[in-house]
Amino acid sequence: MLSSSNNDLSIKRDSDIKSDFEYLKRTVNIDLFSLYIETRSSVSVMSNLPYYVKESYRNEGWSDLDPMINNHHHGLFMCRETRNAKETAFNDVINDKFGINNLYARASTLGSVKISYVVGSFSQRDTFIYRNAIDDKVISFSKEMINKYISDLSVTNDDIKFSGMVLNPMAVQKTLFSDKQIQKPNYGELACLSLAKDGLSAEEISKLTGYKLSTVHSNLKNVREKLIANKTIDAAVKAISLGWIS
Repeated sequence: MLSSSNNDLSIKRDSDIKSDFEYLKRTVNIDLFSLYIETRSSVSVMSNLPYYVKESYRNEGWSDLDPMINNHHHGLFMCRETRNAKETAFNDVINDKFGINNLYARASTLGSVKISYVVGSFSQRDTFIYRNAIDDKVISFSKEMINKYISDLSVTNDDIKFSGMVLNPMAVQKTLFSDKQIQKPNYGELACLSLAKDGLSAEEISKLTGYKLSTVHSNLKNVREKLIANKTIDAAVKAISLGWIS
């Protein structure tokens, strides 16, 4: 997924979003929250970051540096002990410039749309301890924010307009940010999935790949399980969004 960032909504509805966040801020000791809704062509960001930070992000083109965009994460990530080089470098930049520290992030997918959030602080770089009770409240708040602002986002983005978030709002409540972890399928499983995506039958895939028919069926079953998908086409959509097949 190669997306460009757009935080126009976050700037336009700055006061509303900050007001919404006060509820969460009163219940958990977290200063900052940013929610990313990423499609194949763009990323929409909602955040209670200070207005001058949002403007700097947009005007200085920080989306190329932002580790929240165009990554392959699913579930919990960006905890201090497990950050990759890009996540560490970006945190150093925002800390040096604004005194902001990212604490952790979580990502999930609904069809071809990826939804993720990151929480941050002005002071807790070395003292924050992740707790499920805190994250449960952040997850609940994230879902409320999506339901509240999805109509604003869908006006100019057809990928969102025709996504499960709009067409099946209950999917947000039932499946978004589940604790199940997506696993990356192996080469053979992805090969079978890529061919199935193009409409080939199991028999045709068997002939093209040289795999036994039973192996093809097994690979496609494993793909659905690893990508937490009921149907092969749903697994294909997730694999495409994560950049594992094209």
